[in-house]
Amino acid sequence: MIPSLHRLRARIVLLASVVVAGALLLGAWTTVNIVRSRATQLIDEDVGRRFDDIRGRIDAGRLEPTIETFGDSQDVVVQVVVDRRVVAATANVASLGPFPDDGCPDDRGTIQIDSVDDSPFRFIMSCFRVDRIDYVVRVAINRDDLDETTRSLVVGLAVALPGVLAVLVIALWWLAGRLLRRVDAATSREQRFVADAAHELRSPLARMITALEVDGAAAAPVALRDARHLAKLTDDLLALSRLDAGTSRRDELVDLDDVVLRAVGVCRAHLGSPVTIDCSEVSAAQVRGDATLLEHLTANLLDNAVRHAVERITVSLRTDGDDVRLRVSDDGPGVADDLAPSIFERFVRGDAPRTPGSGSTGLGLAIVHSIAQRHDGTVRLLPSGTGASFEVILAAVTGSGSANSSNTEVGGV
Repeated sequence: MIPSLHRLRARIVLLASVVVAGALLLGAWTTVNIVRSRATQLIDEDVGRRFDDIRGRIDAGRLEPTIETFGDSQDVVVQVVVDRRVVAATANVASLGPFPDDGCPDDRGTIQIDSVDDSPFRFIMSCFRVDRIDYVVRVAINRDDLDETTRSLVVGLAVALPGVLAVLVIALWWLAGRLLRRVDAATSREQRFVADAAHELRSPLARMITALEVDGAAAAPVALRDARHLAKLTDDLLALSRLDAGTSRRDELVDLDDVVLRAVGVCRAHLGSPVTIDCSEVSAAQVRGDATLLEHLTANLLDNAVRHAVERITVSLRTDGDDVRLRVSDDGPGVADDLAPSIFERFVRGDAPRTPGSGSTGLGLAIVHSIAQRHDGTVRLLPSGTGASFEVILAAVTGSGSANSSNTEVGGV
């Protein structure tokens, strides 16, 4: 990876880490507040139940001076006041005078009772009259459990969040590196493509100019040959451009055997060598796709085979289960082992590189590969004892699919 991409990777990861850290902190803060709010709600509900119990005892005339509580006697505080005199209370506040009531408004919230516990209490205070007696009742429960739960949660999050952030930063670093390596590779391929295209365009132009400068009258054959090469190169570049742009293609029922036989007929008509094309193994097969693109694919395979064949080219087409297999083979020298992995890349050729008059632009098999992909198919170079053999695999149309033969447009992929 080039240094500039390293710096870009670091900036991306740093920015993403800041965003992720902010999101984690916000999530942690939200979690703590939700847990604290819910725990407070549960305490308040407990306080409310205990208040209802005291009110029920008063209404029934069963209130005793010492109010018994369940659990830790320091956790619950109850005080019942009549005419500023404590008439009933829990043991932990029995020796205390009445709590301030500020004119006896009904209230609830948090209060500190230092003589009982250093921790704050959640309380309910209410004033009411029963049998012409005015009661002031305060019920409170210690918040120690709530505060301890909150502290434990904060400590746990403080310990866990750095580890989670570290794992996410490592994952972001790896993912950013992977994506940027792909960008780097794509940029390198694009640069090579532009350089090769420029060379391919410049070479025939240079030959034409030289021939015309030396002997204009005798330059016509050379100029015509190079002009045809330029025209073919331009057509191939335009075809690749359209395929790369993902422009829409037709989606129609295609009799692929008709397409293949038509392409073979055109190829035979332009053969300039004693090469025979055997298409006796072409059988009926239907696919869905763009007939024009599929004919272009077949023509490029045949053109490649013609350039390398010695005497014979074999074309076969058959349906194999859910697949349709189109194979074009020749009896030429085959593909060198070191060239095979990159044979479908642009400007890769099996003949001598940039040989004048070879007829190859180095784009034919790249176009085959792109068209096969546009049809959700594949193309591969098969192992062969002699010559080269290319196979295209497309999805076959089943019996139910053949009934639907309407033409539609399919968006680019």
